[in-house]
Amino acid sequence: MEVANNDKQKHLNLKVGDFILIHWEAYFNGGRCLKVQPIYVGPFKIVSTTNANVVEVDLLSSRKLHRTINVQKIGSYP
Repeated sequence: MEVANNDKQKHLNLKVGDFILIHWEAYFNGGRCLKVQPIYVGPFKIVSTTNANVVEVDLLSSRKLHRTINVQKIGSYP
């Protein structure tokens, strides 16, 4: 089971200062008309990386969200 689960993990080489996109499930916390929301929101700048799975993102101060985002909720930004 461990091998099957590890095949699905994303391995991204993220550095401080890179820009990323965040999946809407991690950014929006409910509301109306979720079907018409964009899939990825951003770009946001990476502030720090705690380990290979978690990054801290510079979000807007008006949004009351956690700044730590799991790598599975991150999309690539060109």
